[in-house]
Amino acid sequence: MLCPVPPRYATARDPSRLTFGGKVAKVSTALGAPFMPWQRQVCDTALEITPTGQWAYRVVVVTVPRQAGKSLLLGALSAHRCLTGRRRRVWMTAQTRADARDLWLEHVDAVDSSPLSTLITSRMSNGSEELKYTALASTLRPFSPGPEALHGKTTHLVSVDEAWAFDAVRGAELAQAIIPTQTTTDAQLWIVSTAGTATSAWLREFVDKGRDATADPGPAGTRRSTVAYFEWSLPDGAATDVETVYQNHPARGYTLRPDAIASAAELLPPGEFARAYGNRWTQTAELAIPAELWEAAREREPDQPEPGGPVLTWDGPVDGSSATIGIGWRDDSGRLVAEVADRREGTAWVVPRLLELAGRWRPRWAVADSRSPIAHVTDEVRRHDGLAEILHETSATEYTRACAGLLAGMRDGGVRLAAHPALDAAAEVAAKRSVGDGWAWGRRGSAGDIAPLVAVTLAAWAVENAPAELPEFAILLGRARRRRERRAGGEFKRAQLVVDNSGDHRDEFEVCALAEFEPTPRQLVPNEDVKDRRSGQAGHREREGLARLVLVGGALRMRSRGRVRHASYYAA
Repeated sequence: MLCPVPPRYATARDPSRLTFGGKVAKVSTALGAPFMPWQRQVCDTALEITPTGQWAYRVVVVTVPRQAGKSLLLGALSAHRCLTGRRRRVWMTAQTRADARDLWLEHVDAVDSSPLSTLITSRMSNGSEELKYTALASTLRPFSPGPEALHGKTTHLVSVDEAWAFDAVRGAELAQAIIPTQTTTDAQLWIVSTAGTATSAWLREFVDKGRDATADPGPAGTRRSTVAYFEWSLPDGAATDVETVYQNHPARGYTLRPDAIASAAELLPPGEFARAYGNRWTQTAELAIPAELWEAAREREPDQPEPGGPVLTWDGPVDGSSATIGIGWRDDSGRLVAEVADRREGTAWVVPRLLELAGRWRPRWAVADSRSPIAHVTDEVRRHDGLAEILHETSATEYTRACAGLLAGMRDGGVRLAAHPALDAAAEVAAKRSVGDGWAWGRRGSAGDIAPLVAVTLAAWAVENAPAELPEFAILLGRARRRRERRAGGEFKRAQLVVDNSGDHRDEFEVCALAEFEPTPRQLVPNEDVKDRRSGQAGHREREGLARLVLVGGALRMRSRGRVRHASYYAA
């Protein structure tokens, strides 16, 4: 048997205190799983009692790699708590209720096959599961990790497995559910987990505080912290090869085999292998965009777009604390280019900046995700005619296609992304979320602000899907019945306008400018007799030609709406 692996961080044992560590170790042996040295060290310290008979530590945090035996530790601890008092209420949870139920069932099976089986009864109904120690009326139950799960309950022990799965919000909700149930009892909260990612904010706070406390614990007998902390993990800077990970695993030489570590290293991505089996914190579970693919798609000095062709997009983080504007276009070689046009704190600046960019680039489309955290910006965009007429909000399906399309375009070299620090940072922390059979960028699951990535994703999609840029409208005057209204001696006639992207919208437009021309048009000259009724500007007419109209003014409005199917015109 190899020498036990020492912890990197651990609350020191106070020899002056009594402990229930040995009792729990006996229960674990009865359950068929004798303690490993790391489990015994944790229990000996975490289960110390004060001279008044209270728990010395009300919160116990343990971080160990996978396959170390943490579930067996929680099982033995739960059984011991139920066996040492009447009407003890013990609860366990995990990242989801289904995971908590699986953990509970695993413990029930262990008790059923042990000498303790004669002391218990169990109820398996989903939603009302209960393991009851009959003579003492003590129970062990799983619960859902939500804010209302333990409302009105009293608890003597609560254990949280795989706490790395909880972000700051979910962790706070779970704490709000647990803490009030332990104020009237001498209870403990055990938080047990493998290392997490940058989204594991709840666990990370305990880890940082625990490391600081164990680094400078103070003399025995003077410690006042009620939190005990234990961590077995790879040393900083250590390699993540199979041999190094195995040598630093606390179950080495007991329940863990070298071939199991080798198999995991072969099957898991490097980052996830280091997190799961080396207990090393990572930015994300694994990069959503491979680093080599991202680097290959970066364009350091892209050519600038031509006015009339780009698209504009915008997005923000979950908390709405900042915003990013993106722009997309095709370069001279036909490749799609997207970049971060601007990024600042707050959101009040977004619409004025969009109006400024729209005046400069005359975009074909302005696109936002319909579920954007800064949807109020989109609402403000609607109040500006110049932007409202080209506004498009993506559906969930369109957003999913945009995300998949970005990666596909990066792989085949058809998409280039202008280098920007905020965009690089977003790519490093981005995470995916499942959407039906597809996926999309997940704002809440990511380890930071991914608004820059969302903005360029929408920009790349919008360039591909924006309504085609229509040329100057040429409308033939069709023969129609004469209308009663006359103006300046001219005769009103009907003309049909057909747009490819037709919709249900109907609107009436009057001719802003007229031009009669031959098959080879001559130069147009101003004609004061035909004016734009909105702007008062003079229209144009050729000196000679056939009865054909060219709509000059007002064409931008009709083109940008993209939904007009007919309009009314008159010829002076």
